[in-house]
Amino acid sequence: MPELDTVEVGVSQGALFLESPADLANHRAIFARLDTTALGERESREFIRSIMKE
Repeated sequence: MPELDTVEVGVSQGALFLESPADLANHRAIFARLDTTALGERESREFIRSIMKE
């Protein structure tokens, strides 16, 4: 993942911008965890199809 200078997060009041090195590092860590736990394309399709059958 490329290094980010700013992250925009949509919130109910508008947008929140994360710019501090600590906030960006936290965002990268969370995104990395999501990326490693996310299903692949094939697995996602199979999961969606299994839900549709219920």
